Amino acid sequence: MADSLVDLVSNYFDPNVTTKLASTLGVDLDHVQAIVDAAVPATLASLAGAAMTGDGAKKISDAIGSADSGMLDKLPDLVTNKDLSTGGLGLLNNLLGPGKVEAITAAVAKSTGAPTAATQSILGILGPATLGAMSQLDPDSWSSGAGIAKTLAAQKDVIAAAMPAGLGQLLGGLGGVGAAMGGVMGMAQHAAGSAMGAAQSAAGNMAGAAGNMANQTASQASMPSSGQSGGIPSWVWIVAAVVVAGGLYWYLYMRH
Repeated sequence: MADSLVDLVSNYFDPNVTTKLASTLGVDLDHVQAIVDAAVPATLASLAGAAMTGDGAKKISDAIGSADSGMLDKLPDLVTNKDLSTGGLGLLNNLLGPGKVEAITAAVAKSTGAPTAATQSILGILGPATLGAMSQLDPDSWSSGAGIAKTLAAQKDVIAAAMPAGLGQLLGGLGGVGAAMGGVMGMAQHAAGSAMGAAQSAAGNMAGAAGNMANQTASQASMPSSGQSGGIPSWVWIVAAVVVAGGLYWYLYMRH
């Protein structure tokens, strides 16, 4: 299997292809490249999310089996054909489910600052190109639902690492995409929130305990002396308790 599915797909979108896309779509080359760099991992992440269910994985496996890998050699000429993009969007809609393609398009467009129409067109081309590229892998990695689910799951870290800054968070709430990233995207946000909540709770408990200590010390200080002298003044213990509480709060909460 390829070391990186992201590289496997991205390599077909060389300068010859991206230049043709820029001319066809009427956008600058930098925007086209930014869309490709974001849409390739976004498409793979979305397929990984769909492959988390048995039916979804089977659909993707069947689609790869039916893909035309020969189209990749003709990609510079095919990208000028709007039918390729339209058909690709329909293919992705079938694999990912209603509304997912629109949500991915919006996330990529927002992340890159590229026009939505150009983003959608390129996403439509990436759909069949991705499946065609994956069909060149060892059939064991994609010819069954279990095989493609395992292949995509094994690539989750590579896919997440290829995400431009901010795109992972935008995709995190999209169906199974965040879960497919195994804690790197949507689940990472949930885990961070849980950790922060735990830290706040622990800090609160520590601060409360220190506060109780201070109150007890103050109470003891107000009681009549038993006749002993020369001990540490009670205000020292109060200040120490407050300092300890503040330090614990900073370490467990503010520091993160």
